[in-house]
Amino acid sequence: MENGRKDAAGDGPRTKDPSDVIHEPDALEAYLDEYFRSERTTFEQWVMRFAMEPYKSRNRLMVNAVRLRSPRRVFEFACAAGFLAKGILEACPAIETYTISNFSRRMLDVTAQQLSKFKACDVRLIDAEDRGDVMHPSRLSLYDLFVTTSFEHIQHDRELIERFPTGASFVFSVACFDDVEHFRVFTHERQIRNRYEHLLDIVEIRHNAQRSKMVVTSRRR
Repeated sequence: MENGRKDAAGDGPRTKDPSDVIHEPDALEAYLDEYFRSERTTFEQWVMRFAMEPYKSRNRLMVNAVRLRSPRRVFEFACAAGFLAKGILEACPAIETYTISNFSRRMLDVTAQQLSKFKACDVRLIDAEDRGDVMHPSRLSLYDLFVTTSFEHIQHDRELIERFPTGASFVFSVACFDDVEHFRVFTHERQIRNRYEHLLDIVEIRHNAQRSKMVVTSRRR
């Protein structure tokens, strides 16, 4: 029940009505601009928070999980700048292609600057919710590992997983707190298993140092 308070499995995350979530690109940009004005900060200053805690310890867990899988072709979607990608690319020099994407052009501008020295990196404007050619299963079959720091931002999360190739690794994090950009809130590991285990073999679930994020290592069934 996508718009209800419980997942169909009966013990899933709290799932919000999409009308209560800011997720369209233009609406999100307007919301952020108002936030920057009220906080007297800039987009660039705001982005730098993703290099600090609690994101830093989360990224460390994700880099470790990816490194153990020795990927060659990686697709990171809904990126939060290039901090995670930089850690992965430094830890996994055998990566041949690393596609990193977001639907915000200004986020991608910052990301491209951060990752300019990595020849394997391809920074692209992609909406992970798109059902078109870019996110078609035939295109996604080119990758052996998928990663995202923002899976609670994806409305059609299970439909996206269904497009991943069988056997591909998927390392993702979900938030344990609510936000205007989050479609669902996870508070326990069993909620993750109940929502995704029919699609993923879940290898491990770990909390970051502040227990505000859960990092999931999995494999597409």
